[in-house]
Order: sequence, then structure tokens, then C-alpha cells
Amino acid sequence: MRQHVFIATSLDGRIADGNNGLDFLQQTPNPTGDDLGYGDFIATVDAIVMGRNTYDVVAAMDIDWPYRIPVVVLTNRPLTLTEEQQQQVRPCCGSVAEVMAQMSDWGYHSLYIDGGQIVQQFLAADCIDSLTITQIPVVLGQGPQLFAELTQPLWWQLEHSQVLLEQLVQTRYRRQR
Repeated sequence: MRQHVFIATSLDGRIADGNNGLDFLQQTPNPTGDDLGYGDFIATVDAIVMGRNTYDVVAAMDIDWPYRIPVVVLTNRPLTLTEEQQQQVRPCCGSVAEVMAQMSDWGYHSLYIDGGQIVQQFLAADCIDSLTITQIPVVLGQGPQLFAELTQPLWWQLEHSQVLLEQLVQTRYRRQR
């Protein structure tokens, strides 16, 4: 099984502002509506594994449910799902190893790991195979960070780096094992 991260951060590594807001992600002009590689990326995964906080943020947005593949929400609390979401969203809980076993039992082989705390947990368990990070040219100074302390360094191989929209830097790394 392979686990991948596709995420945006500020220059200081924050995934949201001090109020958990994501407005900074929309500040770069994008007149052509470029998806910055998301469409190509999402086509390579079987399911999304996200944390409860990320699920709550997405569910509260004034948009249609944006995902067309299965979404597994790591939570210990019951989920209130719309009719559309009931066909796609599954709750799950447990350690990273237990979650990975469940994903395998459900037939998933390539996972998109999303949400700061969940990414940190999977990194701490050394269960991320690739990181694609798009840096937004802003220093937020506060808000949740993408990375947390680890018990040992994790080394990565640079696979690709590119400038998008003349301001963003997107870098893809593969885990060196």
C-alpha cells in the first residue's frame, strides 16, 4: 500500500491561519483556474484518508461535496452525513497500523493522506511514501504547522519541483528507505 500527501503550506509551513482559515490559499491570482496538478494526483489514488477536523472544514464549506472517490474519516465521534456523502464516506478509528490494515481489507492500495494531524501521525509512523507540497508566498506567523516533532529524521528524495502561477513553488518528494 502507498500513502501520499498533496498539500499547500505558507512559507513558514502552516496549513491554516491562526483562526484555522484557508483564505490564504486563494490569494494567488489563477485566471485560468489551473488545478495545480490536483486532478492528475487524485487520479492516482483509491481513497482519501482525512482527519475529523479536515472533514468538518470541508463539510461546512458552501460547496457541493468535492470528492468523487471514497473518503475515510479518522474519528472517534459519530459523523452526520448527507445522502450524497453516505455513499462515499466511512468513519474509521485506531492507530495508523490499524487504519492501514482496515484500508487494505477494504481493497485500497493508494491513499491520499490529508489533514495536518493525520499527516503528522502517518509521518511519525513512517507511513508516507510521497509528499507534494505547494508553498504559498506568505508568512502567516501562526496557525497549525504541517510538520511536528519526530523521534528520528525521515529522508526524502527530490522528484520534481516547479513554479506555478509565477508565484507558487510545488515540490514532490519520495521517501528514501
